[in-house]
Amino acid sequence: IERDTAEALFNDSYFHDVFVGLHLAGPTTGVWDWVIDGKYYLAGYYQNDFQVHATFSRELKQKADLGIRGSLELRRPHYFTQRYSSSFFQWDNDFPSMFRLKGEAFVQSEELELDIRAGAAWVSNYVYWDQEALPQVLDNDLLILSGSFSKHFILGGYHSDTKVLVQYTTADEVLRLPFAALQTSNYWKQALFKGALVADLGFDLYYTTKYKASAYMPATGVFYLQDEYDVGGYPFLDVFLAFRIQRTRIFVSYNNLLHGLGFVGNNYFTTYRYPMKPRHFRFGLVWTFYD
Repeated sequence: IERDTAEALFNDSYFHDVFVGLHLAGPTTGVWDWVIDGKYYLAGYYQNDFQVHATFSRELKQKADLGIRGSLELRRPHYFTQRYSSSFFQWDNDFPSMFRLKGEAFVQSEELELDIRAGAAWVSNYVYWDQEALPQVLDNDLLILSGSFSKHFILGGYHSDTKVLVQYTTADEVLRLPFAALQTSNYWKQALFKGALVADLGFDLYYTTKYKASAYMPATGVFYLQDEYDVGGYPFLDVFLAFRIQRTRIFVSYNNLLHGLGFVGNNYFTTYRYPMKPRHFRFGLVWTFYD
């Protein structure tokens, strides 16, 4: 093993995590179905930490599931968030365990191809990476609110898979999220030659509101805060044509179609200083094998 160029000493730490867990599930014949999972660490690096996850749901007219789910978690930060040393970075922290309480209400239906969720999360001792790419703990508590809608719409041969996400955080200075995101795939599906060939012609669109997305630090592999550049506000548009013949699928697509257009510009970034590809052509072949 080669020695680090900036640190001459090597420290070894060994941990043997020991935990007890539980899994409880309610009968499916009742009005409400429920599942509870839990874990408590008796010894090791995560000693005295715990996590509990629970889901309660019921069926509505045999078409959809209505329910709530939640989690309660106390977890110590990762070992390398506490102690780290390399040629570029070094720190020695003693951060407290992060406490997170999360709840969510949902409506899901495979038959209707529908998924609606509304959730909230309260976090204490939130660990983030500051503008110097160093780990820090937020002094105040953090609240995150979110809501999402996903639906597959069908009208004749027209199909639309649409997902919308809205989110808000009370500590935007350390947890930066786009307020809204949209992903939609719209296409015309047509069966030809008595169903032997199925063709899809359409477009995909992805968009997020502007926000200061995290930068990436290759030396440690973490994303950290940056205040220089806004990401988002750019619509990614792809057009495609796909054919399916039995187990074989062939597709062609033209991606980032709006690149360079005056009203859109060249701000096609999803991460600070890491752009997506400019306008380009793709071709693919998928052949499915069955056992």
